[in-house]
Amino acid sequence: MAEKPRSLTHLVEPAYDDYLDVIEGRLEALIFPCPGVAFAWDHAPSVILIAEAGGRFRDPSGGARTDAGSGLFTNGLVDAELDAAISGQFSREHDHHQD
Repeated sequence: MAEKPRSLTHLVEPAYDDYLDVIEGRLEALIFPCPGVAFAWDHAPSVILIAEAGGRFRDPSGGARTDAGSGLFTNGLVDAELDAAISGQFSREHDHHQD
């Protein structure tokens, strides 16, 4: 039996093993809300691996730029639910950090 995924509301300081948790189904989504902390090369391997596992990555603007410094990684199944839960907070948070 698969391990039950952690709650969507569980807040963690993103670490590289959290990307693996999304890939392996132990975590439904990971929001990396740290502009200026991560670079394109930090996200790129995880973007590819999560996509190969059926998941999805998007930047705060809804695109797929890994150089935005922030990212939203999902298992590909909870995107609509997550969008409703955060209702634009992710992109507004990114805009705030740009000031």
